[in-house]
Amino acid sequence: MIREERFRKISDYVRSRGFASVDELMGMLGVSKATVRRDLASLEEAGELSLVRGGAASLGGTRGEELPYDEKRMSHSAEKARLGAAAAALVKDRFAVVIDAGTTTRAMIPFLKDREGLNLVTNDVAIAADLSSCRGVSVTVTGGQLRQGYYTLSGYLAEELIRGMRLDMAFIGFDAVDVRSGCYITNTDEVALKRCMIEAADQVVVVCDHTKFSGSAFVSVCSLSQVDIVVTDRELDPAIVRELEKRGVQVIFA
Repeated sequence: MIREERFRKISDYVRSRGFASVDELMGMLGVSKATVRRDLASLEEAGELSLVRGGAASLGGTRGEELPYDEKRMSHSAEKARLGAAAAALVKDRFAVVIDAGTTTRAMIPFLKDREGLNLVTNDVAIAADLSSCRGVSVTVTGGQLRQGYYTLSGYLAEELIRGMRLDMAFIGFDAVDVRSGCYITNTDEVALKRCMIEAADQVVVVCDHTKFSGSAFVSVCSLSQVDIVVTDRELDPAIVRELEKRGVQVIFA
């Protein structure tokens, strides 16, 4: 494949998905990692995309700016508690689960404190702290780089830890869900870790309220074919519920 054709394919792919990892592009193009990195550097210099950790992001990256953590936690707190309770009800004693960082997934924690023999992995230091006094729950924190202004850990160390695990369930939050194209977030640094969580788990559970199905975020993480269960509220449009179920996704209402 000639250089100009690779450039076109990379630009089109990153523009359509919002983000692409170096490994994805290697597989798509059939070239080495060094070649992909050189191509990405050239495309950034040409103003076609932006280099980020692990890959490249579309220059449309301003879509769906993320709210500050405290503002996110206070927003719809009662609804998040209901979602947390419904999601936690899926967790059985002696399960091994990963709980993704976020204010909605953190709402699960009060409802998990009576579990016995639970192995819980998280990349959220606030979630780990919430469970520090629970004798029946063994907590593993992923390690990695702490995101400024949040309690989220991400990066190579976190990804490598999750890759070495086999988990019953992964509970993951997203900034936007589209029934046609899948699940999205706003922060490119967390894409690779979320994908590792999805690969490591027997079942993938998305925990989000109905507003996420009408919101927008620019970085694609996964398709709905990789999601087993969605935990949401009863305000979700029935047409969206039908489409989710048509795609084999179980919908649980809080």
